[in-house]
Amino acid sequence: MSQRVFAQLESDILERRRPPGSRLIEDSIATELGVSRTPVREAIRMLNRTGWVDSEPHAGAVVRNPDLEEIGDVFHVREVLERDAAELAAKHADKRAVQELRRLTKRGRKDSRGAALATVVSLNSEFHQAIARTGGSRLLQRFIEDLDKQARWLFAAVALDRVSASWAEHEAIVQAIAAGQPEEAGRLSAEHCRRSRDVYLEQLLRS
Repeated sequence: MSQRVFAQLESDILERRRPPGSRLIEDSIATELGVSRTPVREAIRMLNRTGWVDSEPHAGAVVRNPDLEEIGDVFHVREVLERDAAELAAKHADKRAVQELRRLTKRGRKDSRGAALATVVSLNSEFHQAIARTGGSRLLQRFIEDLDKQARWLFAAVALDRVSASWAEHEAIVQAIAAGQPEEAGRLSAEHCRRSRDVYLEQLLRS
């Protein structure tokens, strides 16, 4: 039960239903999820161990705010990995892989229009993982999957503002992959990551 509560709370945090600064109140969560306080208390401990929440004096468990160093690290590593993934995809993509990427971009444009945040974030993650699979490097796929939760958490803050521009950028990346242009695909992918970072930092400064 505590694992189920943990999974639900982690999903809420990743998709900004519980944004940074939100308090996790055991009684309220237990009532909301229809469980006792015991699995909620254990789930919150698990969230603390995995770095999603901090324990603050007089406030209890609070969804943490990422600091600027962490934000910079996540976006930098993501940019490096996504550049490599796009370059490999451009070198190895066959007709079937290109068709799949085009199908995903078409679906992403259609299904993201007016969609809930969770859908937008999920479609974006699916697209980037598809590019990693196309490149054929299992190690690179694993690195991107390992970073996926952190990337989704940060991207969720700007996803709705970026949805139209993001899928236009995805389509340009796919065009370069389909044309067998590794350097161009890598460049476009790196620029795509930097634009998400810049929008995130602008929003952070405004708030």
